[in-house]
Amino acid sequence: MPAFARTRLLVIIMVTLLVGIGAFACGPSEDSPGDPAAPTDEKAGGTLVFGRLQEPETLDIHKTPWLDELMGSMHATLLYRAEDGGYLPGLAEDWEISDDEKEITLTLRDDVTFHDGEPFNAEAVRFTFERMTDPDMASPGAHNWGPAEAVEVIDEYTVKIVYSEVYARALESLTSSYLAPLSPAAVEEHGEDFGTNPVGAGPFKFERWDLGSEVVVVRNEDFDWGPGFAENTGAPFVERIEFRFIPDETARVTALETGELDLIAMAPPRDVLRFEEDSDFVVVPVMATGIVYFGINCSKPPWDDYRLRQAVAWGTAAREEIIETAFEGLAIPIYGHLAPHIHPGYYPEVEDISYKYDPEKTAEILEDLGYEMGSDGYFEKDGEVLELEEVWITDDPAYQRVAVVIQEKLAEAGIKMNIVQMDDATLFSRTHEGVHDGMVAYYGFQDPDILFYFFHTSRLDSTNRIHYQNPEIDDLLERGRAILDFDERFEIYREVQEILLEDAPWVPLLVREEPLIHSLKVNDLNVHPVTSGIIWNDMWITQ
Repeated sequence: MPAFARTRLLVIIMVTLLVGIGAFACGPSEDSPGDPAAPTDEKAGGTLVFGRLQEPETLDIHKTPWLDELMGSMHATLLYRAEDGGYLPGLAEDWEISDDEKEITLTLRDDVTFHDGEPFNAEAVRFTFERMTDPDMASPGAHNWGPAEAVEVIDEYTVKIVYSEVYARALESLTSSYLAPLSPAAVEEHGEDFGTNPVGAGPFKFERWDLGSEVVVVRNEDFDWGPGFAENTGAPFVERIEFRFIPDETARVTALETGELDLIAMAPPRDVLRFEEDSDFVVVPVMATGIVYFGINCSKPPWDDYRLRQAVAWGTAAREEIIETAFEGLAIPIYGHLAPHIHPGYYPEVEDISYKYDPEKTAEILEDLGYEMGSDGYFEKDGEVLELEEVWITDDPAYQRVAVVIQEKLAEAGIKMNIVQMDDATLFSRTHEGVHDGMVAYYGFQDPDILFYFFHTSRLDSTNRIHYQNPEIDDLLERGRAILDFDERFEIYREVQEILLEDAPWVPLLVREEPLIHSLKVNDLNVHPVTSGIIWNDMWITQ
């Protein structure tokens, strides 16, 4: 493992160990933002050209299944995540939690305007909640509100969020761009076209979207409510960002080298290693906030038998080989369902009980179930070859490489696997159909409640993409999101992961490095140690 990967992992683990019982404390941190710092003459100005892998389907945060730096640049959140894992004021300058922990009262800033000039206030927060949680909206991110029943307007700059039960993720969710307030006037004006005319209150505002090419955002000159961990809490220094979408890995790297791009994300591992030795570029280490996993459809015969899923797991978990082949070593193996930065929940000891690559165990299980090795090298039963007929992957080249290694290892273990590639939008919109046998995918998140998102029965029609059902898991996940005590939550999610390993709906594989690479034109590009998000306010461009 490269030195920067090891260092980054140690930093993540050290930071997350600081996040515990006190993370849900009431009120702002002592590190609350002070007076805003306007862009200085020597730093202000310039255009950043940022090469991205994927173009979003929509810029409406209530309709998108995933968020990235583009979305985050246009929106301001009610709270910010502190660098020590706690919370800082955002659009809410203060907060108070009721004695029964089922209500959070937010005192909002009274000096904020949306990009369309409309004032930010309590009504905007209520409107945003009701739009996002409207069943007709079917928002992929609505689950972030948890068991919130209502947002009540107390006065112009005070709102109360009322929950039906204690919600452990309540404060953390308020740091998410999914829950960022929207301008009611802009939503009404643009209607169905809001996804191509987004209006938020973030450091950058939308200028245009050239479909198939780029999205351009420009500096919000009125912005002065930046995060307290940034040196500059006022308007960003960078005047303009062009997010260009270049799915081809080689083309994206070449564009950086020729100066067409200033910054790229998701560079191929082979190029990361090369850029580390090039003094004309800077590699910013970023550990992914989630894991790459191999999921198996628990509802589709014969994979509805957990023993067969275990057989696949033993034949799949060649983590070191996958890491070397697919990521040139720029990843770390993961044995449980939660990434190292997720605390409570992550525990290293899960390695002792997790699957490792062992085709002999695969053969032992299959033979016990009546399978025999056929002449073509695959196990079969009653004349039928044991086959994963459709394992879905996205068009990300990295996942293609992962899938090929899995296919080869399963073949060595006597199980046939067919790979079906499609774009992200198609894959994630079709998993509810249940026709796939498996999938190679990734998630990123900050809290163990992500397991509710993927494994709770209530998510079968949406994000429970492998159609897993277990009443015991449902009960544990419901308890885990309704308990604030750090140690109690840890024990719940430890138990959840142990049961999931037994049932084998997923084979956890790795946490990848996702470094950013930029030219020397870019200065002070920093990444948040907990969220791994770019800190836009301090970055500046050499003119």
